[in-house]
Amino acid sequence: GSGTRIPERRYHTVGARVMPRLTEHWSAEAEVAGQLGTIGGSATVRERDIQAWLAYGGATYRRNAWRWKPYVTTAVLVMSGDDERFDDPNARGTDTGWNPIFARSIWSSDLLSAGYACYRVSNWVYPHAETGVTPVDGHTFNLQAGPNYAYSSDNANGDTYCGFLVIGRYLFEVLRDSKTWRGPVHGAFKAEMLRTGDYYGAAETAYYLRFEIYVRL
Repeated sequence: GSGTRIPERRYHTVGARVMPRLTEHWSAEAEVAGQLGTIGGSATVRERDIQAWLAYGGATYRRNAWRWKPYVTTAVLVMSGDDERFDDPNARGTDTGWNPIFARSIWSSDLLSAGYACYRVSNWVYPHAETGVTPVDGHTFNLQAGPNYAYSSDNANGDTYCGFLVIGRYLFEVLRDSKTWRGPVHGAFKAEMLRTGDYYGAAETAYYLRFEIYVRL
């Protein structure tokens, strides 16, 4: 590393989630969370406040009685951001960037999540739609797409449009009854396409493919 000490953070995260079943075919999900705390001072910067938040809202329409059990979901995910980097020891003012803490994993997209240092996903606005079908038991196809934005403009490009993202998934069952493994053997295939926006500078297209087989030992 550079040897630069990152100031200590002291904060609390509080949130709530509801997942109501509205009708036979309609359901919803909503989640809100907030972070409050402080960032320790240094020789050049005084102690700073932390005020960050996350929100998610979505609605799903399902037809489980139909042969392929189709569904459609529309949703919006928002993680607050800040115009200064979280690891800048000289940053000033209130830090409003969401901190995923231990949830440093893949949020929908491998391409976008890997673009954050140590998968510290933050500063993200993602309105999207998803549709899927299950033609036979154990085999599911779904497609998700939507534009991506930075909540705050935090680089020299001066724009918040990150690009348009498309994600396709195929989840399948390799072996339902296994005498060797604990439970069935599953597989997954995932494909992504991201057409980057002005937030990243010049527009380019990125592709990502992943195939996996997983078992419980």
